[in-house]
Amino acid sequence: MENHTVKLLEECSTGCRIALNSLKQLQRYAAAPGLRNLIEYNINRHLCLRNEADSLLGQLGRKGKSPCPGTALFTWTTSEMKMMMKKEDSQVAKLIMDGCNMGIQTLSQAINQYSNASVESISLADCIIKTDENLLEEMKQFC
Repeated sequence: MENHTVKLLEECSTGCRIALNSLKQLQRYAAAPGLRNLIEYNINRHLCLRNEADSLLGQLGRKGKSPCPGTALFTWTTSEMKMMMKKEDSQVAKLIMDGCNMGIQTLSQAINQYSNASVESISLADCIIKTDENLLEEMKQFC
């Protein structure tokens, strides 16, 4: 059970870090005040969720995991290239929606893979998924 819990919490921590990096990167391109505010709210939300994952990992004698440098570089470069081609709020929203979908899929898979994880870690993963689902829904108004 503890190994599954650690693995799931590491996925939560890493996923929140990726989300934070992407949201901070795209925030500077957002022109509409509503979009900027929504991004800011979700930066704070993902920061809290990451801290919770890291705290739970700390209780198990582990540390939060940063994304693989290759993944982080690929994500950053892809977003920059797409924003260079189309510097509009709709593009920001689409990139955030893509990120939300990836996060939802990754954590859903992790919950299934680490089904023996603690109830608390599964609950946190579900909360992150719901946060991403809500953000995805909110982004539709900017497409």
